[in-house]
Amino acid sequence: MYLNLGLTTEQIAGFLHCVLLNKEAFCNEILPVYQQKLKEIDEQIQTLVRIRYNLEERIQSIVSEQTDNKSMGGTNNES
Repeated sequence: MYLNLGLTTEQIAGFLHCVLLNKEAFCNEILPVYQQKLKEIDEQIQTLVRIRYNLEERIQSIVSEQTDNKSMGGTNNES
């Protein structure tokens, strides 16, 4: 279950003993780990969104340039 949350074995080891004896809600160690993991995921998502936007811009620029070149009767066979 905890590996499916993207936690490392080291992170899990930090609270596993408590979780085996109690419910998650009663283990003070677990909430900060979850909050930090969520923060890391949010940062990764922001990075991926920026990368996606940059790729979309590059693709649009290439497509636009190719379209302009074709409309002017030019060909470019470089690969």
